[in-house]
Amino acid sequence: MIRRIRERWDQIPFSPLLLASKMPAYVPTVAGLNGLPTHYIEEFGLTSLVVTPLLSDDRVMGAALLDNGGEYFEPSSETLYVSLQFG
Repeated sequence: MIRRIRERWDQIPFSPLLLASKMPAYVPTVAGLNGLPTHYIEEFGLTSLVVTPLLSDDRVMGAALLDNGGEYFEPSSETLYVSLQFG
């Protein structure tokens, strides 16, 4: 279970997409150049994520990460819709 990740936005390669769209994004591969820093991937056993920006007054204040217990997954349209409502 991911409890807390504290990382500067400029250290997360997929953050420009989130900051620009302010919409949930599916990240099918969190490893490598497009993903999270390696120590988070190893600590939490991450493979794929839905990343939902958390907004306050239309400003991104953070993000909620949804994984599948370390198992690769592709989110359903319902999951993305609920993520959008949450953010």
